[in-house]
Amino acid sequence: MLKITVLSPYYPSFQNSGSATRLASILRYLRSTGFRVHLVFAGWKACRQRKPADVQMFVDRVSMLEMAGRRLPAAPSQCLEFLVRPRRSILSRAAISAWRWLGRSQDAGDAFSRIVARDRADVVWIDHTYLAPLIAKVRRDRTLLVVDTHDVVHLRDADLQRSSLPAEGGMTREEEIQHLEPFDLVIAIQNEEQKVLQEMLPDKRVIVAEHALETCPRRCRRKSLCFVGSNHSTNVASILPFIADSWQQIRARCPDALLEIVGSVCQNAGLAAAAAIDDRIVLRGVVPNTADIYDGPAAVICPLLVGSGLKIKLVESLAHGKATVASPIAAQGLTTGIGAGFVCAKSPSEFANAAVRLLTDGEYRNVWERAALAYAARFDPEAAYRELWQAIAPCLHAMSNGPDRHAIATPMTLLETA
Repeated sequence: MLKITVLSPYYPSFQNSGSATRLASILRYLRSTGFRVHLVFAGWKACRQRKPADVQMFVDRVSMLEMAGRRLPAAPSQCLEFLVRPRRSILSRAAISAWRWLGRSQDAGDAFSRIVARDRADVVWIDHTYLAPLIAKVRRDRTLLVVDTHDVVHLRDADLQRSSLPAEGGMTREEEIQHLEPFDLVIAIQNEEQKVLQEMLPDKRVIVAEHALETCPRRCRRKSLCFVGSNHSTNVASILPFIADSWQQIRARCPDALLEIVGSVCQNAGLAAAAAIDDRIVLRGVVPNTADIYDGPAAVICPLLVGSGLKIKLVESLAHGKATVASPIAAQGLTTGIGAGFVCAKSPSEFANAAVRLLTDGEYRNVWERAALAYAARFDPEAAYRELWQAIAPCLHAMSNGPDRHAIATPMTLLETA
């Protein structure tokens, strides 16, 4: 059986953020194709993070790489110093303080390379570009190195800064190229970003792996709009202006309508204040099963004003057959769905008009529910991961035809034969 070692800053789960949902979908797919998955969870205070109850659905084994440093509010790449924290059970608090002061820490790249060597991994998968430096010391002779970028980091940073939000990646275009250069296979989350990454890395194979999700239609049970999101700055910077403008227009025309908000974004103080003065705003918080939130609301809104990559929650909404209104930013990577799978609203007034009609016109809503399901066929795992399979399948073929794992072809040979 082929072995894949996955380094990720979070656990895979369908109950959490879009990134964790994406990881869960990919790992479930890889296991179904014959991979044994070892997840290396890298994070600040990793040992204190609770494993999701469903993690065993996606991985065969879990290890932790607890990073040193302190959490910063701005950027994931700056949250983690690439040093390994010592085990608290071994060292006293005073010893840990001395360790921090003297800088006597283990390089996380060394630690991770030992994990890969011990696993005898056939594929090493890095989840997010900012963790790429940790593969610097991994032996590459018989290991396929793969990175799932999620975003084009320097372009995302530029977009955030244009919206007066702090940059996350903290890297230039040239630095991002250096991060991605060692990999044999670079994965983009949508076609537009694939083109950008391919231009940045002309000698690399850059493929698209969108988000895979099987369709599961849910019913409309109440006159409400639903917004789903994590407590991320991009979600907060989008839902608050929506409430201040579009929602007020909707409330004036549909006084009995509800706005249901789901996810950790409900922890935001500004959102809590808005709900305190408007009893038609319902904060549902984090729910046990994300899929269940789509069973009930009349329509889903994605009023994002800033962002990049692929909006997983928009994909989920369409796959559950929900009539959906999305902003142009939310539609990034899914532009073929504008007017075909969902309504695209370019202004607060357009958003309000579309939402009111979906709330009050059942026939119109049914048209968009059917359109959502038809468009969501593209998210079927076989379609969404076709390019990924074509790139990695030769590994399985080499293993099944070779008497020894060391007979596997080199990574570049595997890619050339895909």
